[in-house]
Amino acid sequence: MTVKVTGLSLGKDSHSHLSLDGGPEVMQYSPSYTFRNLPPGRHVVRVWITDMEHRPIGLEKSLTFEIR
Repeated sequence: MTVKVTGLSLGKDSHSHLSLDGGPEVMQYSPSYTFRNLPPGRHVVRVWITDMEHRPIGLEKSLTFEIR
């Protein structure tokens, strides 16, 4: 997946946190991340942007997708 944020520089002044299916958080400092070996079925990925101190800055999205 690729995270696109307008007006911020991921890795410089902010970074993203990701969670797949409510699982553990992954911190990501670049715009791309790959989830590997996902089983078939519906999945939900949640992405939120934080400042460099890990404080949410109000940008958050969730995406539901299906692996067949």
